[in-house]
Amino acid sequence: MIEEQDLRFPPPRCDPETRQEIQTELLEWISCKDLEKPVCWVHGPAGVGKSAIAQTIAELSESHEVLGASFFFSRNHGERSRPAYLVPTIAYQLASSIPELNDTIGRVVRKKPAVLHSSVDIQFKELFVNTCRLAILLHGEGWMRQPRVIIIDGLDECMGTSLQQGIISLIASTLKENFPFRFLIFSRPEPHIREAFEIDSLEPHLKQLGLDDSWETRRDIKKTSLLKKLVDSLSTLTLFSSLLMRNIHIQLNSLQSSLD
Repeated sequence: MIEEQDLRFPPPRCDPETRQEIQTELLEWISCKDLEKPVCWVHGPAGVGKSAIAQTIAELSESHEVLGASFFFSRNHGERSRPAYLVPTIAYQLASSIPELNDTIGRVVRKKPAVLHSSVDIQFKELFVNTCRLAILLHGEGWMRQPRVIIIDGLDECMGTSLQQGIISLIASTLKENFPFRFLIFSRPEPHIREAFEIDSLEPHLKQLGLDDSWETRRDIKKTSLLKKLVDSLSTLTLFSSLLMRNIHIQLNSLQSSLD
């Protein structure tokens, strides 16, 4: 199992003063119990802060106990570009945070251990769809009081365009089940990804948020950059002050020794 916190240290985060509007909108969408659009696609070009927003929303969702799971694709890390790790990682996190799924996912893995090495669609069916169905059977329709969000960042960095579309199709296939989950997906607006989101069975249930290279985006990035420069400057000043005080202390000790 991938330890994402090790591969993504330090993870990107939004500065507290930036991206307030989209953070608020996403958190309101996640916490809404009666939701007609349980899938949200946040898209934008490289460099507009998608991963930082995804990380921040994941942390805020976890603090509010509404995070189901998160997975961050990255083409720069071999394992995290492979879709084979997506479903097992999500299943592990769901089992860790939701007792009812801990039981049902555990049953599936014990009964079918080979599922961890199966194709993505089989993993998704066995470790997510069937385990949620079993949880409903065992605990009733209201087995989760509050919907949870599953966050997938960097879908366009998943290895293989057909697999990227396949992941979207798998998510679309769950909508008729009315599982208590939201899917929040971040990616670049690649044509094949847009095409997958615009299928008839998904589009009515889809919320879209576009991030572009707008003035607000540039302002947020500039603000974060300025804050970083300020922190670096303060660190340098602190180091200089420390060295100066140390030198003064040495000189005073030397002077005192000569007087003695």
